Amino acid sequence: AVRDMFQNHLLQVLAMVGMEPPAQINADSMRDEVVKVLQCLKPLDETALRNDLVLGQYTASDVRGQHLPGYREETGVADDSRTETYIGLKAYINNWRWNGVPFYVRTGKRLPTRVTEVVIHFKQTPHPVFGQNAPENKRIIRIQPDEGSQMSFGLKEPGAGFKAKEVKM
Repeated sequence: AVRDMFQNHLLQVLAMVGMEPPAQINADSMRDEVVKVLQCLKPLDETALRNDLVLGQYTASDVRGQHLPGYREETGVADDSRTETYIGLKAYINNWRWNGVPFYVRTGKRLPTRVTEVVIHFKQTPHPVFGQNAPENKRIIRIQPDEGSQMSFGLKEPGAGFKAKEVKM
């Protein structure tokens, strides 16, 4: 998962989501802005490796009455393979725009649903109107399947009071 999807595709998407508008719309300007983001990614120190990174490998399971082998049981895979088939990462871009905003990047093989997406959790305002328990504002960029973009935010429920519900657009 790291070599296949994260290194080649999701890191590129993360950089393009986090980049500043290029000075010109051409390959060189786009590349320069992507490089700036990559240079601003918070390095994974020991604490981040423990708290912000999840690596995994799928195991054998029975799904709808059908036995599915674990990764190490697949043809051509060594019995002691430590190759990851899942990655979940909370990344931070340390620049003026994105400082403190976590970017959650996840991908894997043989998940219940095949989904590749970038989820941006926006900073909470200093004095939230709906209190601290309001739904988070999120931007979800779906790579596969059903490519697209979605916003999720808290909206006041009709009626008296200040209770918020999550709304997706």
